[in-house]
Amino acid sequence: MANHRNEEAIDILCKIRGDKQVNDPMIREEIEQLEAIVEASYHKRNNYVNITLAGRYSGKLHLGRRAVLGFALQQIQQWTGILVMVSWAAKVFELAGFSAYKASWMSGLLNTFGVIGTAAAALVIDRLGRRKSLQVSFAIQGISLFLVAALIKTSQDRVLSEPSQSQTLGTAASAFTFTFVFFFCMFNIVPCWIYGTEIWPQEVRAKGYSYTILGWAIGCGTTTFVIPIMLANIGWWSFIFFGIMNFVVMPIIHLFYPETARRSLEEIDLLFANDSLLVEKNMQEYDRRIAAAGGNIAVAARKLLDEVNGESHLDPRRFSVDNENGSAKTSEDTNHVELTKEKDDSL
Repeated sequence: MANHRNEEAIDILCKIRGDKQVNDPMIREEIEQLEAIVEASYHKRNNYVNITLAGRYSGKLHLGRRAVLGFALQQIQQWTGILVMVSWAAKVFELAGFSAYKASWMSGLLNTFGVIGTAAAALVIDRLGRRKSLQVSFAIQGISLFLVAALIKTSQDRVLSEPSQSQTLGTAASAFTFTFVFFFCMFNIVPCWIYGTEIWPQEVRAKGYSYTILGWAIGCGTTTFVIPIMLANIGWWSFIFFGIMNFVVMPIIHLFYPETARRSLEEIDLLFANDSLLVEKNMQEYDRRIAAAGGNIAVAARKLLDEVNGESHLDPRRFSVDNENGSAKTSEDTNHVELTKEKDDSL
């Protein structure tokens, strides 16, 4: 469609949707949504510089806010304890009282254990949604970190007086590192990575996702530098710090990150149409725009883009599909046909 080959695009779409007919309501709605996306392509608001400058020229689309959300979510992921549990797992197990050899092979087992959690994510990621998955993850991660800290501290205190009990406590601390990694991979890692793509309109998704990657790189680099210093100087208190961070970020997710699960990619723009940063206000605006469009997401999305482009005088229903031959037509095409017909009739 971006190359003005609408009939071919519609034919392909019908085939990949199960050989449906052009006049199928689902096909017609999807075509309208895709056409709305094509209209927004190559606009100056999609420039890297303008996105970075607080989403300049993006107006109600608020691209700058989305860049911050993607960047911040990866920062949140890195500062809630994953690297202290995985990258320094051997050190964690040594603090828990295990020998260097045993700590090394246990850290390898811990990393392998995460694969199971990642596979389990397929069972919950769409059922719970992105926001609930993250909240469940942060709650379990925070509790696990607090328990690891308490058990390591108690184990260290009893190394000399009660060595057997110290070993038992160290084993229990190690068990909660596995709990942390499993639930991190099940509820956290997938939403954090896919959310950064889902919040962007289709025409700028690759550029927008780069801000998520930037957040990950900076978060990893910073925590990789800080964690060994923390472990060397404050030991088990490091886990208390990261445990607290998990509960600090929970209200941030609740207040500022809209749910993207079970949303079509074409309707995402409507989730950020309000000037407020709060999810509640944006969802009210979303519902208002959908209602004003008669429940038609494509019309609501196109109307929003027209407002941003300063073309609110245009008919948001100007794109339609010819039921007979499956060709895509705009209102301009229709007007041209009508004018031609009038001339023929006059002759």
